Amino acid sequence: MANPLDELIGSLVSKKTDAEEMSSVSLRIPESLNTELEELSGQVDLTKSALITKFIEVSVLGLRQALDVKDQDLNVIHETCLTVQNSKDRFFLLNTNFNNDPKDHESMLQNAEAAAFYDHWKENIAYLKQGDHVFLYQSGVGFVAYGVVNSDLIRSDHHGKTNEKYARKLTDFTVGFKPVKARDFKDLTKSNTSFRQTMVGLTKAQGNALREEILRRANKLK
Repeated sequence: MANPLDELIGSLVSKKTDAEEMSSVSLRIPESLNTELEELSGQVDLTKSALITKFIEVSVLGLRQALDVKDQDLNVIHETCLTVQNSKDRFFLLNTNFNNDPKDHESMLQNAEAAAFYDHWKENIAYLKQGDHVFLYQSGVGFVAYGVVNSDLIRSDHHGKTNEKYARKLTDFTVGFKPVKARDFKDLTKSNTSFRQTMVGLTKAQGNALREEILRRANKLK
């Protein structure tokens, strides 16, 4: 795998830029670092803002890769149980695996299902039961769909590997609304959660607040 820093330097030298919708952030940095960034931006013929964005991109990539490795060692199902074991109405965030395979993400949206793949992850779906509320979360975008578990566990092959996909169908499936971003979730619930684990249990208060916001955005709730 190529070193992310090498790729960054290569993109700067080639003056490769990506067109994408941008958000404004306020950033305070030491004066010495600001001066160095101004010097470097002139050398690679980019604005200082564009150069900072490039450095942030490669740092986010590195952190994401580190967290992915760490997540493999987490007993996610155990943590999920501790969160919701005493709740009658159970709510879950399910990451759609978009960064690893966009087709898995699209399949969940098209088939109105909650799914996970391979050992250490697919067992999360086995833990779900009828009536559980599931919010599908796309990394980097936000919550993009919501539904209620309405089927037994469905095992199927994934990329030619036997029974490596576990899924459950979702009823009352809601999709197509403006995504609820991580920042929106924090504002709505006055709390935080892990957005990168495969599945995370939400509290009843978090789940109800998120559900109402999604239904409102989908014009299903006045």
